[in-house]
Amino acid sequence: MIAGIVLGEYAVKSGWFNSETMLYMAFVTIANYSQTSFELGYAMKFMRIIILILTAILNIWGFVIGIILSACAIIFNRTIAGKSYIYPLIPFSLSELKKRFLRGRLPHTEK
Repeated sequence: MIAGIVLGEYAVKSGWFNSETMLYMAFVTIANYSQTSFELGYAMKFMRIIILILTAILNIWGFVIGIILSACAIIFNRTIAGKSYIYPLIPFSLSELKKRFLRGRLPHTEK
């Protein structure tokens, strides 16, 4: 962690990146750890690169096209296991959606 802070400070002071870019990269790195699906994490990394390239080439229209392309790819493609990336929503399953967002009690046994 300390090395990351030191290297980030060095990158900003040397002019390689600005502080907003470093903040964005830190946020994305931490957000990747919150993903439960390994495959979805890699899909999002790939889509992020496509969005960056399209934004660099076409400015705001590239960003809009990249976001639409990313949303369509995640909605319509399937994982290796055959499920949708956004499974509890498409196909809709209320019980699975509840399991994802609401945590139930663990079974309690008397000793």
